[in-house]
Amino acid sequence: MLIKTKEDIETIILDFIKTNDNDFLREYFFYMQGKTKIFITENDYLIKTAAISRKNDKYYIGFNSEFLAKNIKTKEDIIFIFLHEIFHNLNGDFFRELYDRNLKYYKLCNLVFDIKINSTIIRDYRKEGYHFLKRFYNKTEYVLNFLLSPVFDFKDIPDIYKNNKKQDEIIKYILKKRFKDEDKIKDKKNFARLYINAWFKDVSFEKLMKLLLNSIKMGKMKWFEIILLGSHRWRRFKNVFNEEKVIIDDYVDNGNINKILSAIKKALIEEGDKTIMDKCLTTKRSIVPVIGRREFMMLYKNVYPFFFPNIVEDIADAYRRVNLYIDVSGSMEDYLPFIYKLIDSVKMYINHTIYLMSSDIVAIMIDEFKKGIKKTGYGTSFNRLLEHAIENDFKKLLVITDGEGSIKYDLADEVKKRKIEIYEVLVDEKNEYMDGFKRIARQRWVLRNLK
Repeated sequence: MLIKTKEDIETIILDFIKTNDNDFLREYFFYMQGKTKIFITENDYLIKTAAISRKNDKYYIGFNSEFLAKNIKTKEDIIFIFLHEIFHNLNGDFFRELYDRNLKYYKLCNLVFDIKINSTIIRDYRKEGYHFLKRFYNKTEYVLNFLLSPVFDFKDIPDIYKNNKKQDEIIKYILKKRFKDEDKIKDKKNFARLYINAWFKDVSFEKLMKLLLNSIKMGKMKWFEIILLGSHRWRRFKNVFNEEKVIIDDYVDNGNINKILSAIKKALIEEGDKTIMDKCLTTKRSIVPVIGRREFMMLYKNVYPFFFPNIVEDIADAYRRVNLYIDVSGSMEDYLPFIYKLIDSVKMYINHTIYLMSSDIVAIMIDEFKKGIKKTGYGTSFNRLLEHAIENDFKKLLVITDGEGSIKYDLADEVKKRKIEIYEVLVDEKNEYMDGFKRIARQRWVLRNLK
């Protein structure tokens, strides 16, 4: 089955929601529908299969494009994986910290999460997910693949969840089975108990983790590689950005349009065309001997240079444009079509790079911006924005944001010390008094009732 766009996934999910007759799932879907964003990425480092993340009250479910192409055979596969991801949230996996603090247990934690989720979905909500798991974890001669695979028959669902005799048969099968990586198992009986408890019993995450750690050799597992279906930590990777496209509004009808245009034009035109006196390093030539690579080669060939380069500190007029930063974090999603359209309306005043701010700063050219290109890490870092401005010696900034972020006091002091001028357009009035830029912005414009 060919899945090319996120719209393909959304169509399958919406059809499923409409036809689903489970009252609990229907209620949960209605709750999640306006809070969930689906996207596809080619970045293997960010997501290898699928993953869910939470930012404020928004959820982001990502799918790896290669994973979709190789492993999705039917609509049921997409439905199962979608259910798997939202159950990470439903089960509270975002908030578990008991073992998660130690990175060497990270994948093992997710392995336990995945087994419990897969078992719940197959038993109670969508038994067809069985077929995807049998294909995806088909190498059951390896210990961890075995744990994740349903090693029972499809016809036994859901009877096997209550049938102790059939569960005992699986235990006997495990005790007799010889795995290719048998040396990773510390206690075969505990390993068999782990499988039964994880798949068929209502055993807590903490008890399952203890069983897992008691049944395998941690030293042998230190470098293990297994591709999990779900991870709730993918957004912790830094400097990884997903590229999306903002659908720019063809028509913007809002009482704030004149206000935001005034703000942008003031910063980009009235303030941007000023020159300032600034210190800079200048190379001047003189007869004072300073030997560089060029001069060394000339002397080597018995040619005297006569004039040598001297780097000196000089005072000069420096034209400083306003540098535009646009917040593209997850909480800005609803505002971006409006913002992109307004910036497009003053594009004649912008002829340099635009900076997109989320968990880090990404530079894009105005031509990309006009096409609606957005590159985001979904997080928010006002501190990184200011660090970026300081690193590049920017003097004037125009920041468009919803104000959901904080600023370190030492960075705020450094901005004031360097006399960096900040102009801010705040698109969410509810953050007017908590906005981090409030105390350091030269001028702020607060937009009302933008949504």
